Formats: sequence, C-alpha cells, structure tokens
Amino acid sequence: MTSKKSKCFAVPVVIILSAVGMAGLSWAQHSPESPTSTGAPARANLQLENDPIVLRVGTRVVTASEFNRLMSVVPPDQQRQYQGPGGRQAFANYLIQLLALSQAAEKEKLDHNPMVTSQMELGRLQLLAFAEQKAILDRATVTEDQIQKFYNTNQSRFVELHLLHISVPFSKEGSSQESEHTRQTMQQLHDRAVAGADFGRLAQEYSKDSDAALGGDLGFMGRGKLGEAVDNVIFQLQPGQVSPIVETPGSMHIFKAIGRRPQPLTGAREAIVEILKNQMLQMSVPSLVTEMKPALNLDFFKAPALEIPAGVKILKDGRVVKEEQTTVQGTGFKK
Repeated sequence: MTSKKSKCFAVPVVIILSAVGMAGLSWAQHSPESPTSTGAPARANLQLENDPIVLRVGTRVVTASEFNRLMSVVPPDQQRQYQGPGGRQAFANYLIQLLALSQAAEKEKLDHNPMVTSQMELGRLQLLAFAEQKAILDRATVTEDQIQKFYNTNQSRFVELHLLHISVPFSKEGSSQESEHTRQTMQQLHDRAVAGADFGRLAQEYSKDSDAALGGDLGFMGRGKLGEAVDNVIFQLQPGQVSPIVETPGSMHIFKAIGRRPQPLTGAREAIVEILKNQMLQMSVPSLVTEMKPALNLDFFKAPALEIPAGVKILKDGRVVKEEQTTVQGTGFKK
C-alpha cells in the first residue's frame, strides 16, 4: 500500500493506458505480408527472437519489452489489480481492449476530432511535465549534513507505532449490498474495539490479512509503509487508542496503537531524502517558469460582464438592492 507522491507542483498525470499514446509513444506496427528491403527479414527475425511478440490486435503488435514497459507505468492504484497470479494475463486483456478500441477510433477518424486532439495534447504536456519533475528529483543531491539537520529539527514527526490491525476486503465481484454488509461488519468490530474488547482476538477471528493469526500484530512501523491515507489516520493515535475505520481500494481497516517510540535516523533516512528533494523541486519550478518568461493577455482573462434583464431581483444580505436592468462586472455591479 506504499504511496509516495510529490506534493509540490504536482502535475495530474493522465493515466489510463491510452495516455501512453498521448505522450507521443508509438506502438510497434508489423505486417508480415508487407514488402521489405533486402536483408530486412533476417534482422526482423533476430529482433523477434530477442524480443518476441506477446500479443497482436489488428495491425498493432506488442513485444515483450514493450509489454513490460507499459505495465511498469500503470499508476499505483491500478497496478494493484495486476499483482499476484494471473496479473500479467489480466493486464494483457486490458491492453487488448485498449488497442481494439483505439484502432476502431482511428478508423472512425476520431483522432481528428478537435476535442480529442486537444485532450491528447494536454495529456502529452502533462506527461512531459511529470517526466521533467522526475528528472529534477533524480538530479537533486542531498548531503548527510542536510539529512542529520532535518532529522534533528523535526524529531516529533519521526516516530514509529506498534500497531494491531484488522483488515476485511471487499468482494472483487461483490454487489453494493455486499459492500454495505462489509461496512456494517467493520462498524460493529470498531464499536467493540473502542468499548474495550480484546483487539487481538477480534483480529484473529475476523481479519482476513496474513497477520490475523498473530492477532493482527504489525510490529513497529514508520511513516510511508502503509500509504499516505493510512498514515494520516494512524499517526494521530496514542498508545491504547483505536483508529476510525480506514477505507482503501479494495478493503477496510481498523488499527490500534499499543506502543510509540522515536524512529531512528536509519529508518527515517529514505523519507527525509524524499522530503528534501521535493523541497528542491518546489524551489526550482518557479525559477524554471520565470526563465521561460510567461506572458498573459490580461484583457482575455478579465471577468466578463453579465447583463441582468430588467425585473430580475439582485439580493444583498437578503434584501433587494436592484431590480432594473443591470450590468454585473467582476465582483460588483453597475448600471
């Protein structure tokens, strides 16, 4: 469930897999029947031996290396669908649908539709901006002195919690009624835990996670192990407190803190490096924007005037202040 995302100058990345096409990446296209120049078949055969075709949809083919690259850029919340046995096959089925739909769209010339081309261009810009952010982070260097100084001045944020955990998944093919039943069950468990029931026994009896046999004991954990959404809840807990119900994609969770201690620098180092690099990104982006010398046509961005027909009431503090025809400009109005 780990989730690490830059909070500064975050560019929303357009990611369903079709966004890969928006970024200007092209699929390999092979047509065995098409004529080739002298020597080309041998080179093609050698390429296919080293990088075999793993699926074909219409005129589009995907090689093993392309398949692996595409699977690696699926966003984290979607990647969870393709983990475990059968995950690669499930991703292949998803990719086949995308390729079939995209080729059908091309035949209908939807790729020439102004709205579609604008969305493709926006997606390309977003992906390039995201790639540049990543490049800035990769180039950023953090010294040991910076890490130690940040750790020393932010001791309160570097703690570890000893946690117990109850986790119940939603049925993958469940109905809304089944999901609601899961929520009701978790609410009952939460109420019992808050009332003082033995949390470990509840975990053994009801939790579906691998730690259930241990009474849901997760041991000591620092930030970043369970994802930001969970961290925001559990690190508010003091020993003995039970968390609210936390819902994540596919499951629901209840936590109980039974211990709290300072996190050693060795455990906090990775998080500190990420924080410091993100700070560097936050400082570098405004400089980059200034360097590009952006300019705005302010006349274009002025609030448009709005003609209010005669007889329409304009209220202020619950009282009618105008009833005749009025022009509303910006935040005020004038006759």
